[in-house]
Amino acid sequence: MLCLLLVVWLLASNAYAVFDNARLVVPSGVSNGLAGVVAVTAYYNQCGFTMNTSNSSPVWYGTPLIESVYANGSPASDFVYANNGQAMLSISSTAGSASSWVWEIEGGDGQIFPNGDQCVVLTSSIVAVVVHSVNRCGQGSSYPLFIQNPGNSYYRVTPNPTGNTMTVQFDYPEITKFIESVNLYDEKGKIVRSSKGVKAKEGKYFERKENIDWDVRGLPRGSYFLHVNCGSTVSKSQVLLN
Repeated sequence: MLCLLLVVWLLASNAYAVFDNARLVVPSGVSNGLAGVVAVTAYYNQCGFTMNTSNSSPVWYGTPLIESVYANGSPASDFVYANNGQAMLSISSTAGSASSWVWEIEGGDGQIFPNGDQCVVLTSSIVAVVVHSVNRCGQGSSYPLFIQNPGNSYYRVTPNPTGNTMTVQFDYPEITKFIESVNLYDEKGKIVRSSKGVKAKEGKYFERKENIDWDVRGLPRGSYFLHVNCGSTVSKSQVLLN
């Protein structure tokens, strides 16, 4: 039987590679990512007929990347509710063949029970958890999750009622990583005070402080509504001005 093996490297648009006898050699200093796809086709002669069989596989260079996580069996955002004080987290997608995972508590109050790419989280209030994927190149970037027991608020408004100034105080510094915006609405649904654009993820406002202070002396007296946008959730509370 005559057999011919054909190896084809399909490189990603940003990949740089050197070919060495059908081997892909990626120079040092190249950042993480998909280097391309290797396609292998074998041609062989069988009973006078030329036959072939093919297979392909992506080639990932560097440490792995966690792409998505499930919480309690459903796709999770970075903010997770722990029903009955418990959440089951599991890695649903990883780029770059992870061999192990590292789960850690970053802050707050809770316990974790990791088991490979799964982790049970227990909390009576709020806990910040991060997970890292690991392969032979090392530990990849972290994937942060904030787990809250429903019914427990992670912020306070003081004083309330108020007349001059108000402070939105976050009970755990770790929560500021997930804050998207904080808005104060009047009874007609108009935003009268806002912290929109101070995303902690972009490293602006919360590098300097962990609370939000507003001067409300110029607002009419009455009822207002605070909306805290954290991850994919919105927490609401009433504020009285007297």
